[in-house]
Amino acid sequence: MATKFRSSAFDPILIASQIVFVQAAGYVSGSLAILLVELLVGSPIRLNHLLSFTEVRLDTVFGWCILGANVLNASILACVLLIVVQRSKLCLDFACTQHFIHLIVTSMYSGRIPNTLVWWLQTGFTLAIMALGGEYLCMRRELEPINLTSQRKRDEPNHSFEMERLNAPDP
Repeated sequence: MATKFRSSAFDPILIASQIVFVQAAGYVSGSLAILLVELLVGSPIRLNHLLSFTEVRLDTVFGWCILGANVLNASILACVLLIVVQRSKLCLDFACTQHFIHLIVTSMYSGRIPNTLVWWLQTGFTLAIMALGGEYLCMRRELEPINLTSQRKRDEPNHSFEMERLNAPDP
């Protein structure tokens, strides 16, 4: 029986490991982006800036910077989806899962479900960036041509011709 490139069998261990990796990558890249904002603005380094929904505000410069860090994080996660998921039709699933788990973590950290419109709009916007960006990148990779034959580069010498020329008798 010939093996397929992608098996269609359900593999829960692979899916769970991909979810854990995407979630961990999201928190690592988000932490780095927010750390950069905290260092640039001169704000104290706090976990609240990553996990509290009250930090995303439009009435302060720092709130806008946190919003920008979250958008940067969504762009980075789109690239993570390209590396980890590699299939455009799964990007929306993984982006929604990542944001849903973040909603649960944020709710547990804050002690309540986020109730600010700005946080929900930011979450929807970053979800769209992550899903659509990941799908776009994966589609570009899926549409790359596949070389079925090994073609030599034009600059590469033809070794068989060179061998025949070297072995030919001198005139």
